[in-house]
Amino acid sequence: MMKKAYKKTLLFLVFTSQIFFSQIGINTANPQAMLEVVAKPTFTANDKVLEVRNSVSYSLLNVKNNGNVNIGKALKPNSLAGNVGDILVSQGPNTPPVWKKSIVDAPTIQIFSAQRNTTSTTPVYSMQGRVLDFPTINTSPTADIGTWDSNTNVFTVNKKGIYHITTGMDAPGNFTNNSNLALFITTPNFYQTASGIIYPSGGGNNFSTNTILSVVLNPGDVIYISATSGSSTWYQGSSFLSILYSELP
Repeated sequence: MMKKAYKKTLLFLVFTSQIFFSQIGINTANPQAMLEVVAKPTFTANDKVLEVRNSVSYSLLNVKNNGNVNIGKALKPNSLAGNVGDILVSQGPNTPPVWKKSIVDAPTIQIFSAQRNTTSTTPVYSMQGRVLDFPTINTSPTADIGTWDSNTNVFTVNKKGIYHITTGMDAPGNFTNNSNLALFITTPNFYQTASGIIYPSGGGNNFSTNTILSVVLNPGDVIYISATSGSSTWYQGSSFLSILYSELP
């Protein structure tokens, strides 16, 4: 009796170990994975090869013969379902994707604005440049997006995104009809310049100019405004700087 019981136990253990460590194939004699499901040759494109339902028969997941995968509930990488309108962004191999706001839905916000209301008393001579200063701050940036240094008149980017920069200046000086003045928006990889118009004012001629630039910037990048004239001495007059920000998806 002991020998028979031992044989039965041994057979049971062998059989059980084969179940635990073997591959399972459905509709295939040679599965290539721990579990492989192969559609029947008679299946149409929309026939379901695999379906998972919950305890109340709600379809949580199904895979059709044409390769389409239908998910019945929220997709939650890292247990995060995202917000309405978000898009799923790849983080590369071996890393789960993350939800981010769509660029279409991302708001454009004013993050910085400043101006000069009076004419500077410091002349800028021909062939010399000047970084413009804006002593009156109307909108200060939040630290997560950027910082403004009022000593150097440089904006430092703290958050990657699209920066929409607009600036303009009225420059009193000894301009003639052949004079020029270039106004620059400068960033690490891009800059924008513009010419302007000369008009008479207070017995002299002023130069008025403005320009805009939209550019993707990264943390550590800087923005500053400068101007130069190749032919005339000038002063920084009434000026403004506005920076808007849009989030990238």
